[in-house]
Amino acid sequence: KHNCIKLKDLINISFILFQIVPKIKKRNGDKNGAGVLGIHLEGPFISRDKKGAHSVQHIKYIESGFQDILEVYGSLDNVAIVTIAPEVDKTGDIVIKLVKQGITVSLGHSSGNLADGERAMHAGANFITHLFNAMLPFHHRDPGLVGLLTTDTLPPGRTVYFGIISDGIHTHPSALRIAYRSDPE
Repeated sequence: KHNCIKLKDLINISFILFQIVPKIKKRNGDKNGAGVLGIHLEGPFISRDKKGAHSVQHIKYIESGFQDILEVYGSLDNVAIVTIAPEVDKTGDIVIKLVKQGITVSLGHSSGNLADGERAMHAGANFITHLFNAMLPFHHRDPGLVGLLTTDTLPPGRTVYFGIISDGIHTHPSALRIAYRSDPE
């Protein structure tokens, strides 16, 4: 009778999402509406400690390599971005295989340190999902994924992109200025 989502339904959203992914197709926009550039899959290969709104029972670890990715997502044909925690891909092989398929790999929902992020970036990741949120906070001895903004270990010319929630709640204005000043271009 009601058009609202009940709590028990929220628990099943992740499961439902993975059934729907293959049905969303990339397409160009036209006079009837916007196009679909591709899907951004955020999880379930993330840190349990930095899960954000994700249900812990749906978080998965890489056990069988790229096969785990395919078992969860199915076809990757219409996927544009995948967010993973870099510490769940200890070798970088998952990042390499996703990038070879033309998928942007974004790092987020992570308890990973700077070295984890740099390993993923060397493997081909080039994006950070909602910078400053659902990741270790900046620390002067190990800046975590935030340190990717200014790391000097990446190949020359390599740009690290990021998304940021700039609503004044998730990210303080001063943190927004730090992100902007790290690369105003």
